Amino acid sequence: MSRFVEVRETEFDILLRSEKGWSKDRSGNEVVYNYYIKSNPDIVIKVFSSVRDSDHIGRECGRDAIRVCAVDTKKDKGLVKSSRIYRVKNWQDRVVKRVCEVITLAKERYAWI
Repeated sequence: MSRFVEVRETEFDILLRSEKGWSKDRSGNEVVYNYYIKSNPDIVIKVFSSVRDSDHIGRECGRDAIRVCAVDTKKDKGLVKSSRIYRVKNWQDRVVKRVCEVITLAKERYAWI
């Protein structure tokens, strides 16, 4: 069975870098990373990190998971919701994979170029 690993905001900052187009926001007490699609800026890919804004560390084991989704900000509507990413070894690889899957699904379903 995979073991829980502590996730830190700095790890997300390295993975979802601002120079690659990612921005950081807050939702409640959670750090959220946003990527606006250049060819359709109304669509944003969101990564809910499970990292608390107050101490910059992920929530305790079993309390939350990392989530990735696509949202149409103009219509204020969710477009794609992916399965949860558990905070275990190699979570970074799964975040990248899930972001790519969400972008592909959003493109297929909502036909932007």
